[in-house]
Amino acid sequence: MEYKDYYKILGVEKKDDKDTIKKAYRKLAKKFHPDNNPGNKRAEEKFKEINEAYEVLSDNEKRKRYDTMGMNDFNSAGFDPSSFNQKNSYDFNRGSGFSQSNDFSDFFNMFFGDLGMGSMNADPFRQSSTRSSRAASQQFDSEAFMKVSIEDALAEKEMIVSINDRKVNLKLPKGIRSGQKIKMKGQGQSGGDLYIKIELQDTSTLALDNDDLIKTVDIYPWQAYFGSVVQVDMPDNTLKVTIPQRIKGGSKIRIREKGYYKKDKTRGDLYIKVNIVNPSEMSLKDEQTYKELSNRFS
Repeated sequence: MEYKDYYKILGVEKKDDKDTIKKAYRKLAKKFHPDNNPGNKRAEEKFKEINEAYEVLSDNEKRKRYDTMGMNDFNSAGFDPSSFNQKNSYDFNRGSGFSQSNDFSDFFNMFFGDLGMGSMNADPFRQSSTRSSRAASQQFDSEAFMKVSIEDALAEKEMIVSINDRKVNLKLPKGIRSGQKIKMKGQGQSGGDLYIKIELQDTSTLALDNDDLIKTVDIYPWQAYFGSVVQVDMPDNTLKVTIPQRIKGGSKIRIREKGYYKKDKTRGDLYIKVNIVNPSEMSLKDEQTYKELSNRFS
């Protein structure tokens, strides 16, 4: 991966203050702006590079991280990029839980992706004309990704995410699948649109298998032996499920049309996977009963 010398890209020095960096950026951005260079791919790439450099050097936290890293550290054999990774959360201002725009380089996404988009929330030239504003919007459509549990997706949960220091409601559409995108109009860079690519994740008790759901349910040994009716709480409803007698651990009970939503909005099947567990606490009498059974069948 190539090291990005952001100071060199903007033609400034490491000692220069924010105002100097901003002036240098505006001069270069005007020169290489797509409206002034229609069809010029080289100018378009240069414009992206300038924006990336300014995104880092105009932001105190990103600039501090960048200066701490340094070119020599980056090129050293012992350099560990994982030390710059941060914990994920659902906050666009911190970038956590989201990947950054494809307009930025792999270098930026690796070392600054978790800090989100700061200074480049607006194109300094987008007010020049209606055509310019529209072109900038197209230029700066952004893509991000978001990890969503299968429970939240099934419940069509409405989440609150932070974008550009504003709280925005994000409603998960029914039947959303991994790889599909949710469009957030006007929430991208320079007034463009933000496309959130969803990645569904299984949990310890609920998994998605094509159109079917697999729900793990704990039952006690006597429920497995004698059979019982158990309450199964799903994200979108509550079911009463009959456990047949002498069921074995790992067995599955099929419930038709209670699975995940298909493209035609019908549903797959739900499979209740039985997991036999012991009580966390038992009385002395109950323990004695267990011991007697153990002695009898050992």
